[in-house]
Amino acid sequence: MLHLTCIFCLSDLVKKFGVAQCDLVKKFGVAQCDLVKKFGVAQCDLVKKFGVAQHDLVKKFGVVQCDLVKRFEVAQRDLVKKFGVAQCDLIKKFGVAQCDLVKKFGVAQSGYNSASKNFNKADMEIDVTGRSYMITGANSGIGKCTALAIAQRGGTVHMVCRDPMRGEEARKEIEEKSGNKNIFLHLLDMSKPKDIFRFAQKFQSDGQQLDVLVNNAGCMVNKRELTEDGFEKNFATNTLGTHILTTALIPVLERSQSSPRVVIVTSGGMLVQKLDVKDLQFERMNPFDGTMAYAQNKRQQVIMTEQYAQKYPKVHISTMHPGWADTPAVRSSMPGFYEKMKDKLRTAEEGADTLIWLAISDAALKQPSGLFFQDRVPVSQHLPLAWTKATPQQHKDLMDKLDELSKPHMI
Repeated sequence: MLHLTCIFCLSDLVKKFGVAQCDLVKKFGVAQCDLVKKFGVAQCDLVKKFGVAQHDLVKKFGVVQCDLVKRFEVAQRDLVKKFGVAQCDLIKKFGVAQCDLVKKFGVAQSGYNSASKNFNKADMEIDVTGRSYMITGANSGIGKCTALAIAQRGGTVHMVCRDPMRGEEARKEIEEKSGNKNIFLHLLDMSKPKDIFRFAQKFQSDGQQLDVLVNNAGCMVNKRELTEDGFEKNFATNTLGTHILTTALIPVLERSQSSPRVVIVTSGGMLVQKLDVKDLQFERMNPFDGTMAYAQNKRQQVIMTEQYAQKYPKVHISTMHPGWADTPAVRSSMPGFYEKMKDKLRTAEEGADTLIWLAISDAALKQPSGLFFQDRVPVSQHLPLAWTKATPQQHKDLMDKLDELSKPHMI
């Protein structure tokens, strides 16, 4: 009786699916027959394992990568393949452009804590009484920390700030904390070439002493804006303004009897940028990206530092990356980044450490002029196998262009 029942059941399968597919039906069952017909026997295991909905992913990416595809979505598969699963969370958080920076410099405070174990405490135990320091952007962040550190060691501090109220508040605070009365406030907008030339000329004509210039002021404007002189705001402040102030004060610095220096505060963001001399004003950047414009300016500053070192051998010139620090500039210019990483960022004091070290220590002068520093050591200006290296001619073109743009504004 059982045998007859099986024959009748098989007959129904033969009638429904035909003799040719009967073996498939017997092997996979009636329920999966449609899958077998649709995908074929060879892929049936994939269908059973991953389901019909993901079958296209399995076919496209293979079984091995299916878990990656499921986890990171198809759009990010190339990132997963390039950077690996472990780094994909960094990519999702910081973007591809900054992933190499995160790998190299880290975002956590532990990067500073680890590096600081190798610091020589004696390097900073210096009395700088009698030396004169000029610091742009000295009313907040690492600029303010640097001004305070120098004031506490007896140095004369010239604070160059744009906002009179915030500048004066910072000046008073530094004076009170340090007990140093030689703290002077100068009002200057670093995006205005004529004002910079006028300021430098007056500083020089007044017979002021200057031993160290710290170019710290900068901006990251996220919408393309033009200054009253027709310059893109980021370029005018970060690059052209820095160039004008530095070159205009070189004669004063060269008169110094105390190992004159220039320190430029740049950013590791420059590591994702190659010098683009043909679009200094970002007219061709569409859509405009303030972060990338800032990074391009910072790349320009590193090249400027190298060129200054060659042109002005009497002055020790360096640039530095402070690390990702909790400063007002980071909070206002990169709010998304700040919210995600605010508990892991360096303090402003930690970010200022290498800047102070370059500005006051004898150890810094033992390093060649023109280098890029991170945590008191010179580091490469390019990521491994990077495409960011420009030619010597492009470097020269940048400096020639900056001089050309500066001349019409000379007083």
